[in-house]
Amino acid sequence: MVEVSVIVINYNTPDLTFNCINSLINHTKDIEYEVIVVDNGSDKKFDSSPFEHLDNFRYIYSPKNLGFAGGNNLGISCAKGDYILLLNSDTIITENTIKICVDYFRSQPDCGSLTPKLLSPDGSVQPCANRAPSLRLELRQLFRINKLTNAEKLSKLYLGERHNYNLPTECDWIYGACFFTRKSLIDNVFGGKLPEPFFMYAEDMLWCLMLRKSGYKNIYTPNSSIIHLGGASMDAMDEEDKYFKCMLPNVFKTICITSSKLNAYLIVLARIMLLISQFNKNDWRKAKRFLRFVFGNK
Repeated sequence: MVEVSVIVINYNTPDLTFNCINSLINHTKDIEYEVIVVDNGSDKKFDSSPFEHLDNFRYIYSPKNLGFAGGNNLGISCAKGDYILLLNSDTIITENTIKICVDYFRSQPDCGSLTPKLLSPDGSVQPCANRAPSLRLELRQLFRINKLTNAEKLSKLYLGERHNYNLPTECDWIYGACFFTRKSLIDNVFGGKLPEPFFMYAEDMLWCLMLRKSGYKNIYTPNSSIIHLGGASMDAMDEEDKYFKCMLPNVFKTICITSSKLNAYLIVLARIMLLISQFNKNDWRKAKRFLRFVFGNK
């Protein structure tokens, strides 16, 4: 019986995909798993021949790039495991992460999603336990309440870069680079496939917030770690442009879906007021970009 279905999307990263799968096979022990590679409309197709002799390997080619959620859903449609692991092609497994994480998942009956520690190649920790955008947190910054708050409380409030990643924690959302969930939750909460309202960016936030609304927890565990190279399949783009052109519209829509459109606009308004209050030309420039977004001139 297959316990875990590992889905890896290849989009023009055949060498990274090979290294990812090879590392997974070399380090995964004492658990029944399958690997499903989805070639997502790649110009540089993945050569599956080195793995085709394996009974637990499957290769799927899509002539069209279905996006992050769509590509993963194609893999999920063929998955036989009780647990689903969405694993980026730019990751490297260095220990028995799948077994460790699934054992931890089993010990948390109300867990909806789980991620291990993500490390950069230099060994530094990538913040992957996150808070969702919140009017309360935006107002704390706007009214400078955080200046009167100690570091420990701020860490619990904001997580992200403030969190101590040696400690497990429940969070609002985790990154999709190494995203464990249950197949039964995909069936029962999402109707058989993960929501895919956007082509790319913020899907992981949406999935996690929807799981929370259904009563499940999103958990970060330091019990195991993987290396995440980061951004290998993406075209180069200025980080600020990426945020305003890709992330912000999808995050805004996520808040509309999981909360309300009014809440989404209030959060953006609070951010604009914060930026204006900084009395800094660079922040004023960003405030103008937020205003352009609000009034539909992106």
